[in-house]
Amino acid sequence: MMSHQYERAKVLWLGAAPQLAHQAEHAHRGLALREVELENFQHEVLDLAHSRGLVLCAMPPKVSAVTAVLDCVVHALNHGLYVVVMLADSLAHGFVQEKLEKLLPKGPARDRVHYRIGATPPEVAEIFARHDPGPAVNRELHIHKPDELLLAEAQKFLLQRAFADCDSVTLSPLTGGRSAMTVLVQATLSNSMAGPHPLPFFAKLDRAVHIVTERECYERYADSHIAWHLRPNLQPRRCIVGTDLGILVGSFVTRSESLWALILEGRAGRAITNLFEETLAGWRAPAAALQSEVGSIAPALSKVFVYRNVRKRYLQAAAGLGFVREPQAVWESFLNLPTRIWPKAPVHGDMHADNARVRGEDTIIIDLARVVLGPPSADPACMEVWIAFQMPPSQYDIDEGRWLATVKDLFAVRHVLAPPVAQPDGSLPWLRDAVLQTRRVAMASSPGVDYAITLALYLLRRAMFEPDADVPQADSARRTWAWILGCQLLEGVQTLCLEYREAA
Repeated sequence: MMSHQYERAKVLWLGAAPQLAHQAEHAHRGLALREVELENFQHEVLDLAHSRGLVLCAMPPKVSAVTAVLDCVVHALNHGLYVVVMLADSLAHGFVQEKLEKLLPKGPARDRVHYRIGATPPEVAEIFARHDPGPAVNRELHIHKPDELLLAEAQKFLLQRAFADCDSVTLSPLTGGRSAMTVLVQATLSNSMAGPHPLPFFAKLDRAVHIVTERECYERYADSHIAWHLRPNLQPRRCIVGTDLGILVGSFVTRSESLWALILEGRAGRAITNLFEETLAGWRAPAAALQSEVGSIAPALSKVFVYRNVRKRYLQAAAGLGFVREPQAVWESFLNLPTRIWPKAPVHGDMHADNARVRGEDTIIIDLARVVLGPPSADPACMEVWIAFQMPPSQYDIDEGRWLATVKDLFAVRHVLAPPVAQPDGSLPWLRDAVLQTRRVAMASSPGVDYAITLALYLLRRAMFEPDADVPQADSARRTWAWILGCQLLEGVQTLCLEYREAA
């Protein structure tokens, strides 16, 4: 267990004075109740680092005085405190709650605010006795980082809490999501019997609701379904949620390399197979299916392709190439496909080659923020589209004409339903091999038509986002072709389904 910098045994009391019984009940539980004067109140007088709870006693005649200092609740929640608001009646409850929620962002931290009418001294004291506030902030923590890594004060504060048992941390940026900051953390512990230098951590800082969701995904889908050595392992004591931001901390996959790096070097075949057949076997095995769904696959993946979000720039670029399709009509085409029966099981939700690390024979999955239930075709389809359309690093000189010829061939409906073996002249072997290996693994568990439908959705998804700021022209062209090839693949599936109907 991570040691505390401070013993957090105080409960701060603001508002109408506590009864002697409150003092006694807190003392019985090893807690120290401390009354805070509201005259000339300043946030600095609140000893939040040593506290685990805050009482706002908005009882007459202190209702106005308490509502005047409600912004202290945000600070208390960010320090991990539990907050009890004591009220005289439901009218006061509604008034104070409305005032407080204007100051308090929506999110999981609101669950640590408890409104009580007629609360007894034992009840209030027991709430705080059962609450674990987590580590106190360590303002003395030295944070070393490269100049280009910018930390907001709120992010720095979370690191000071998550690594409160450390003298210093050294941060290195890692690839993260669109809203998250993900860093490698090399820590120096203050007082460890095993030595001052633990194995490195990863820390992900994001909106509080996203951190809570990702932690729940680890607990629900990974802890018992992915082998411990094939996923990061969270450090629960270091995972903290505030009013707006949160931090997720876990073990970093040491001595590993990105799956994307292996793909670019043309040596990823075994790693791709291991990812789907070993690492994710607990999700993808036939026995993992929770149930069989009857209906179209597209609605089950409605968040993958949102037709309203298709960027006009790609539609205009496609029109310049003589290809005109309306996003709503494309979506309606998905909805008009015949009903299918498909197994419903966990899927990663953001499966790409930077979300997998390779160490020896092991492929380790990371970033479990978007795990959902869906068809098994979703993860490999997401992976192969990402491989085919992601812009490689600048040191790889890719001929875009050769790239276009390769993806046109790979995503033609005939080659999706029957993956080719022969490699045509002029193709990009590293890209082609990785895509086809992913497709072969996928089609071992998904019928060809199901997989083609899912591939089309992920191709069209590329047109929902702005191009890469580093290479906007090239990436914009790739996203335009993803739109075109996705539409053509869907039309090929429609033709195939029509042929089946006529034959029947």
